[in-house]
Amino acid sequence: MRFLTTVLLAAGAVTAQTTLDCHANNCLRAVRATQFPTRALDCSSYFQATVTPATVTITQTAPRRVTVTETIPTVFTVLKTTRARQKRQATEIPTEIPTYATACTDASAYESACSCIGVTRTTLTLATPSTTITVTNTRTIKTYQPTATVRPFILYVDEVKNHYVSPASNGPDYIAVFTNRESKAQLFYIDPDTSILQAIGIGQCGTYWADDDADFLWLSGSQNAPAVCSVDDNDRLSCTSGHFTQIGQYADGYSLSMAVPGVDWDAYVGGPVSPKVIWKA
Repeated sequence: MRFLTTVLLAAGAVTAQTTLDCHANNCLRAVRATQFPTRALDCSSYFQATVTPATVTITQTAPRRVTVTETIPTVFTVLKTTRARQKRQATEIPTEIPTYATACTDASAYESACSCIGVTRTTLTLATPSTTITVTNTRTIKTYQPTATVRPFILYVDEVKNHYVSPASNGPDYIAVFTNRESKAQLFYIDPDTSILQAIGIGQCGTYWADDDADFLWLSGSQNAPAVCSVDDNDRLSCTSGHFTQIGQYADGYSLSMAVPGVDWDAYVGGPVSPKVIWKA
């Protein structure tokens, strides 16, 4: 049987008999016995429904992004909160009748007697219970630092009308040609470990035709020999690709080429050139 230990009286909890159809039977006499003033409190306790809200689980997700470099890792942590309900709220309604009210034949009779002494129904809603779970999701992002600093550059050739070296498709691969627009110039760099000339975004530079005395400078593909290059103190580029050691232009300024020493450039409607490096970083 449920009894309140704290006096909780609703407004007008104990009043005179109302307009209800109240009969002074033994059930009512037991409930309103004036010598037992706390019996009205028993009615209040019986009429009070207790609501327990559903438990809310608060999940804090902490994405842990680890950036790994050759030096030290950098960690960023951000809390993201989500809420999930575990179960529905529960409402508890008392059903046990006090032993002194045995004259009340059932719950309905006891409720009627309590109503006749002015007790009304109330609802007590408890605080929402919650639990917090923290989950850590780890995402690793790898970044790499180059073994040495590379400097990108473009090539400017004084000896031709369209001075800047740019890429042009030749079948599945690319060759080095000329353009008069600096914005169209190809960016290059020299690999610090191998000294091979690289066309940024395209591939390794080199030549195909090992048996000829001249060839295009190819910017991609399966070359026979890579172009191993260097830049002198005057920012002039020189390269070697297999047995080709001379840089030149082919077909009256159509493309950049490589040739053997002493080649007859007139046969190729071209001539030797000395590309100037224009640094971009």
